[in-house]
Amino acid sequence: MRILLLDPFADIWVSSFPTAVVAEAWSDCGHQIHTLRCDGVLRSFCNSMSARGLNSSSSRSELDKCCSSCKKRRDVLRKNFKFKEHLIEDFLSSVEQKKIKSILESVTKDNWKDLCIESIRVGKIASYELLLEKKISSLDNIVMFWSEYLDRLENTLASYFATKSVVRAHQIEAVVAYNGLYAVNRVALMYADSIGIQALALSAGSHLEDKFSQISVYRFDSLPVDAIKSKEWEKVRELPMTIDQIDSVKRHLIQLNRAKSNFVYSSPKQGLTAKEIFRKLKLPKNKKIILLTMSSPDEFTAIEAINFRDPIDGLLFQNSYDWLSFVISLVGFRDDVHLILRVHPRQYPNKRESRKSEDATYLEQFLSSLPANVSVNWPSEQISLYDIAKVVDLVLNRTSSAGIELSALGIPTLNCDPELMISYDPNISVVAKTKSEYETAFNNLLEEGRSINHAIKAFRYWGFMFKQVYFDISEGFSYPAAGYLLRKENFTRKLYNEALVLIDRKFRIVERKTIRSKQKLSNKSMLSLAFKMSDDVLIGGVTELRLTEDQERLQIQKVIRELTCGS
Repeated sequence: MRILLLDPFADIWVSSFPTAVVAEAWSDCGHQIHTLRCDGVLRSFCNSMSARGLNSSSSRSELDKCCSSCKKRRDVLRKNFKFKEHLIEDFLSSVEQKKIKSILESVTKDNWKDLCIESIRVGKIASYELLLEKKISSLDNIVMFWSEYLDRLENTLASYFATKSVVRAHQIEAVVAYNGLYAVNRVALMYADSIGIQALALSAGSHLEDKFSQISVYRFDSLPVDAIKSKEWEKVRELPMTIDQIDSVKRHLIQLNRAKSNFVYSSPKQGLTAKEIFRKLKLPKNKKIILLTMSSPDEFTAIEAINFRDPIDGLLFQNSYDWLSFVISLVGFRDDVHLILRVHPRQYPNKRESRKSEDATYLEQFLSSLPANVSVNWPSEQISLYDIAKVVDLVLNRTSSAGIELSALGIPTLNCDPELMISYDPNISVVAKTKSEYETAFNNLLEEGRSINHAIKAFRYWGFMFKQVYFDISEGFSYPAAGYLLRKENFTRKLYNEALVLIDRKFRIVERKTIRSKQKLSNKSMLSLAFKMSDDVLIGGVTELRLTEDQERLQIQKVIRELTCGS
């Protein structure tokens, strides 16, 4: 099979190098790999620049440095992986360039959302990263950043037309890209799908410790979480875990508590006592504590913009504010409970982003007048979710990944509008489909309290994802050593490489010309099944012996005790 690998962001090494490692595995299985990379055509602003913390206000010299680094890393990949290499620029003829120019001249602040090319909504798709970077909660507000949007649109168009040309010129049978949501990747994948050839996406794992030494392969219009639709998940959700799966979940939970990763928005756990938490949050004594976990709306605005999910009718709550209003009214008259509304840290400047979201100002106004038994936990208080968990009796969740994190500690969680959930399987917890069901479940779960059964369901989901949906590629890529050395290399070489990595992060001066040590993947046959999979996501099996249910229960209880001991 002739496979086109769209990889224009070589500077993002934690994605470009693993992508090449997986493509090499496919090549070893007999597939012919073509790559489509950038030689500067996306230089106005691209994801490589964003990954370096640059933005539209960055100087041209800073952007050009990133561009130069990206080309060097592209050349490292070219030298070390023997694929058929192509550049976007080489597949944009004068005709395509004129088309792009004409489209850019014709698009306006009034019609950009209607821009379609062969039924692909290119106009909206081009806004994806900008919506996230600016934390825009309404698609209409893209016009506030018009010049930046036009740059993104130009790049998106370049990717679309170049992909189309390469596919036709080389009779490509499948197109693959890392992260099928990025605008330049999405239009290429959508074009492939529109002409009846396979369109697949790759992504790193969700495990916080093993994240970049794992990879998932799935259809471009899906996400790894869509593995919950498979018969395999239907089967294994009822089966005890392996000891390896439980250990993997434990390591993930430890990293969540430490919150050192940029992928964890919560503050680090401080090990506060219950008394200290009650004092810091000014909670009343002798009342059951309910925690409502919010999300950041711009992420869902961005997903809607690229038509990743079809419009959903019949939601229980029209939006997050409708949900908040209902819950506040539900508890407002009760004197036996206290509700904490935890605002998502992404709404405000944090360790990943320096921008306050559009929605935050409205949220502040909405939460300015609350009943006496309702309080707000703002990100500025810097209290860890995992410290608060110590005093929580019930979690109310709609779209936040915090739902499974707290369920894993045995805390009862009530979900709603499961169609919106893209973080985990909402059905590991109780899901209310009507407001009457919601109120009944609310009371029942509050009465039942914590249970190891809640934790078991959460653990099994994570165990399934970490060991069957995300495939181990650590043979070929070791992080944080930037992919240049394997885990098994001797201590001196590891230490030397770590020093180089630290220098590069600090001064951006180290550019190595070769990959010193690169090992091929032993699970290449499994990865090659991606082009024959019947599910939306490639799913592997488990070869280790599963525990008995009693053994599983004891092991999970032990993990929870270790995580909560002394805190």
